[in-house]
Amino acid sequence: MKKRLIYTALTVLFWMTFFFVTRMIFILFNVNETTGLSLVDYLAIQWHGMKMDLSVTAYLLILPFLFLIGTSFTRKPVFYVFSKIYTIIMLVLTILIAGIDARLYRYWGFRLDITPLIYMNTPKEAFASVTFGDFFLPILVGIVLFVSFWIFYRRVIEPAIKKFRPDFLICPIGFLFLTVLLVIPIRGGLGIAPLNVGSVYFHENMFANHAAINVNWNAIYSWTKKDRLTKQYRYMPTERADSLFTELQTKPGKGKPVSLLKSSQPNIILILMESFTAKIIEPLGGKPGITPNFNRLASEGVLFTNFFANGDRSDKGIVCILSGYPAQPQNSIVKYANKSQKLPNLIRDLKNAGYATSFYYGGEIDFANLNSYFVLSGVDKLITMDDFDASTFNAKWGVHDHIMFDRFANDLDGMDQPFFSTLFTLSSHEPFDVPMQAVFPGDDNETKYLNSAYYADSCLGEFIARAKKSKWWNNTLIVFTADHGIRHPGKSPNHSIEKFKVPMLWLGGALKKTNLRIDSFSSQIDIPATLMAQIGLTSTNYRFSKDIFNPKNRDFAFYTFNNGFGFITQSAKVVYGNDKKRIIYKSGTNIDSATEYGKAYMQTLSDDFFKK
Repeated sequence: MKKRLIYTALTVLFWMTFFFVTRMIFILFNVNETTGLSLVDYLAIQWHGMKMDLSVTAYLLILPFLFLIGTSFTRKPVFYVFSKIYTIIMLVLTILIAGIDARLYRYWGFRLDITPLIYMNTPKEAFASVTFGDFFLPILVGIVLFVSFWIFYRRVIEPAIKKFRPDFLICPIGFLFLTVLLVIPIRGGLGIAPLNVGSVYFHENMFANHAAINVNWNAIYSWTKKDRLTKQYRYMPTERADSLFTELQTKPGKGKPVSLLKSSQPNIILILMESFTAKIIEPLGGKPGITPNFNRLASEGVLFTNFFANGDRSDKGIVCILSGYPAQPQNSIVKYANKSQKLPNLIRDLKNAGYATSFYYGGEIDFANLNSYFVLSGVDKLITMDDFDASTFNAKWGVHDHIMFDRFANDLDGMDQPFFSTLFTLSSHEPFDVPMQAVFPGDDNETKYLNSAYYADSCLGEFIARAKKSKWWNNTLIVFTADHGIRHPGKSPNHSIEKFKVPMLWLGGALKKTNLRIDSFSSQIDIPATLMAQIGLTSTNYRFSKDIFNPKNRDFAFYTFNNGFGFITQSAKVVYGNDKKRIIYKSGTNIDSATEYGKAYMQTLSDDFFKK
């Protein structure tokens, strides 16, 4: 029994040391996120993370303990062989998870959970953002890590196993008892509340909290909770949530909805710009010189100055815009065809109203199950990378924007009117490899993004110049917005309001008013109701969408991030984290009221998602 207890202690030391080292590697891989952290903070990261490390270590001990119980009576080296194979498998798995996480964090802004895993059915597209360098360094570090800890195992743990002697009574009973006791570190102690992600949060700097998380624990935990959104987002009695949600739909007041269009049945073009953020749009307070064409066009149309994305991924953004359905924090409704088919759809409704419909995307439409979404929409024409010669596939995601805009413009000239046509760009997606000479010097990701945005903007400018000469321009409304924001420039925290603020601009000859600025707060989900109201169609089936130009509707924007939400009004801005059930950021007045409205909205969305 004593020899086996020594083995147990050495194994705990082995895995706790391993997790300490992998956490340091994670910090080094993302050292640019550590601004403002002190030596004390680094020590605190490890200290707070130990609870989660111990939980994973306890999980890893369950199978060896059970094996010890069953083999303690024999002299044969059964456990010796098992332990060697088990350690190799677990080392490879944990190193693989740690390596993927260390690299993905700079793109996603949160620790690895099920979010990336739901895109694995299209691995080519899922890894299109990753360069050779992204693979090379983690692989190299992973090999060094494996060799180092394998040597540790062979020189420290194996000798202890070789000293085992048969034990017919004490060992089975003792390790049965120890196996039961493993539940204590697994659940994080003897307290009422079990271990959760928020248990290791300790700092106002979100990266410090993220670094404390054991990514293996996080990945497994998020997987077990992937279908429990109804339990996770329960803040209040259903009656209270329904009442607050109803209050958000209308407000007392007079006035008629504003009409901005000359025609009741104009052509509508929707252009979704990949990863465009208000941070690069000068008229919205962003960096100057990044989008000169958009900046110039802003004065020729209707610019929405407080417009927000509802989610942080393309598949979520498309559903928000075309179905008026808010993004879910840890799920994507488009992944569930049985649910997404129940959503209202702007393509379907406009088609039923007599519009010819089309959707253009230069990438793989099967990515994130979008193909089923568009099939269910009944779109007349779906153009993807499959409709282009392979010689045009000069981007890792597919066809570059200038080629897509050219094809789009050519096809529009021959479309039956009225038409509703959408173009979704892709060149400003990671890894930002665009076919032009760099305008902004530098080789870091942020500079690459700025160059890709400049390129996408130039394609946009050329398209508009051509559109103005077309026969359809005078009866066309063009809506520009983004599928979602991005952390660049400035490496905004994943939950931050500035990350979710995106541009929306209306242009075209169908507008009867131009050079307007709309300052009311709105978001992607408001596009369907607003557009349908402008052309005289009812939008009652778009439960979460509101007409931006109707003075009886309340001004607010709602968005979700990895595990929380943001709720924004003229008087209050609240970002709420569900990990620890607390406000992450707040400003303005009426904070308590805004938080309650946000919780009611999130709970209503959660209930609606699982009822579909």
